[in-house]
Amino acid sequence: MTATVGGTAPPRRATRRRTARRRELTEAARGDGAGPVRTALRVKAPLVRPSVVMVVLIALSYGVSRWAGRGGRRT
Repeated sequence: MTATVGGTAPPRRATRRRTARRRELTEAARGDGAGPVRTALRVKAPLVRPSVVMVVLIALSYGVSRWAGRGGRRT
């Protein structure tokens, strides 16, 4: 069991590595002269793309199943 600090558990190693990697990429982009908009579009957007794709696929699947009348919540 991990000790808690301030009521929250410390981040897991994988989470810390991802956060450090994101921070390094952002700092490298800023060091190359990228502004906040370019950093968001060229660095941060590709990092969240897999999550966005999954959310869209799940939403589409839910919408199609409701449209076809085979599942989903009915109101």
